[in-house]
Amino acid sequence: MDAPPSFPSAHGADTPREPIGHHLRLISTLTREIGKQVAETLGVHVTDIAALEHLLHEGEAQPSQLAAHLKVTTAAATLVVDRLERAGHVRRERRGSDRRSVFVVPVEASAARAFAQLSPMLQALEGVVSALSSDERQVIEAFLGKVVAVYRGIADQPASIAQAG
Repeated sequence: MDAPPSFPSAHGADTPREPIGHHLRLISTLTREIGKQVAETLGVHVTDIAALEHLLHEGEAQPSQLAAHLKVTTAAATLVVDRLERAGHVRRERRGSDRRSVFVVPVEASAARAFAQLSPMLQALEGVVSALSSDERQVIEAFLGKVVAVYRGIADQPASIAQAG
């Protein structure tokens, strides 16, 4: 029997593939690919998808809030909003007596297009989860909670620290 393929470990040496680690890397890769497909379908940059996703979940945001969420400057967030607005995915709304106060609001038709593209995958995942036994759910929930904690720990670090680690 052939040895399993190897990959560079965190220490640089080749080690046999561990199936769980392999699946986590594959999920990460496939998530990026799906993001590219959604961006292409919606006619926006891949970098704009994070902003649109945030707006679809939150409903609206001021440009400064969007910049903080994306961890970019307000000027960079404005460029993202400009592209999303030109593509018909968001609109700017002024509210109240302060006409300088702008909110970025997702366009409902855009949300429907994104959901239509992702719906088959989400339904299939729902089927996988609903088929799990109670014991399987407990183990998987605990494992995924720990994986999310690792990801959050890295995501919450400034880029210079994350790159040095």
